Formats: sequence, C-alpha cells, structure tokens
Amino acid sequence: MESGEKKRIGEAVNRAFSQERRGRSSARNLLLIVGVLVIAFALRETGLIGDTHQVNSTVTGNIAALVEDLPQANRLGNPDGETVLFVFTDYLCSHCRRLAPAIDEFLEVNPDARAVVIDLPGEAGQSVSAARYALAAGLQGAWPRYHRALMYAAVPVDDAGLAGVGEALGLDPGQLTADAGSQTIADTLAANRDFATQLGIEHVPTIVMGDQMIVGFVDSSSLKDLVAKFVRR
Repeated sequence: MESGEKKRIGEAVNRAFSQERRGRSSARNLLLIVGVLVIAFALRETGLIGDTHQVNSTVTGNIAALVEDLPQANRLGNPDGETVLFVFTDYLCSHCRRLAPAIDEFLEVNPDARAVVIDLPGEAGQSVSAARYALAAGLQGAWPRYHRALMYAAVPVDDAGLAGVGEALGLDPGQLTADAGSQTIADTLAANRDFATQLGIEHVPTIVMGDQMIVGFVDSSSLKDLVAKFVRR
C-alpha cells in the first residue's frame, strides 16, 4: 500500500477512535470541527454550494417493525432511545458525508435518541464496495468505528484500502475481505434496496421519522428543529 494511502487510512481511523474515546462535550466540539472539514471536502469535490432538503409525509406502515426483518440494521446513539431516526445513506454521497457529523452531533446532545443507519449504495462500483466492507465490519462488531472512518475522511475505496481501514481498526483484514464478498452481505444489500423501494425511497441521504421523510442534506440546527416538530405532533 502506498504511503499516501496509509496516511489517509490513519487519519480516518484516528478520527473514528477519537469519536468513541472523547466525552460528550469534547466529542461535540470535535464533531463541529469535522462537520466544517466535511463540508469543505464536499464543496471542493462537487462544487455544491446550496443545502436543500424536502420534507414529505408519505411513509406508510410500521417502519420500526419492518427494520427488524432486515439482516443487518446498524445503530448509533442510545439503543433504547425513544426518538428514532432511520437514515438511508451511501459512503460516496457527498451530502451523506456532510450529514454524518450532524447526525452524530444530534445524538450527542439528545441522549434519548438513536439512529438506525441503512446502507443504500448505488447498484455498482465503489459505493457498493464501501457498503460491503462496512457491513462486513459489523460482523466483527466494529461497524460504528468503520462507518465513521469512511464518512469522516477520504480513504482509498478499493479492496486494499478498505481492508487496510479494518486492519488499522484492529479487525481481521482477511476475514473482512472474505465477508465483504460473501453472499450474506450481498443479500443484506438486496434486502436494504427492497426495503427502500417499499418505502418509496429513491435518493440518499434520506431520514425517516414515523411517517415523515426528509430527503437531502440537513444541517444539525435544521435537524433539531425538524425532530422537535415531529415529536410535538
């Protein structure tokens, strides 16, 4: 692996571990900094300068019950939190990368909330590779750290780079690679896509709260306001 790739992996891993090690107040400050960095990265990479989202109250059915049928639905925040955000995301989506720190910050200041994160990559290419490895990291109990490593920093999105992230996080890279290419993970992604189709979700990032669907990037302040409006309903 090239030295530059090792450096980027190291930076990603350090950020992921820092998020878990720090206390609530220091984590919040870190996330604010990371949020600025991620926004700068997205603007540089895509040229996006506007932040827009749409709110649609079109979700039907008991999404919480439906999620329980998914092979792997990973969670952040309080596992018993009453306020639940269902987040559909893609590691190579610039708006998703900008949203990740906002979700983490929201969970830090709302201890009675949790996020169920559902990988919804494109049909092929690096998005699928990243999602496969993240789900495979979940099989080794390291999904939150791996998720943040991919969201918070640019890392090589190929087998060597993605396995390297896992190795730096203390995972078995050989097992990680094998699991990422397994039928089990393929079936998980297929189930995620079917689930999204059932809910009428076509784009990422999308956040679902009850019957409320928020499509597009939402900053931490707007997310707080949207959740507050939903809770008051």
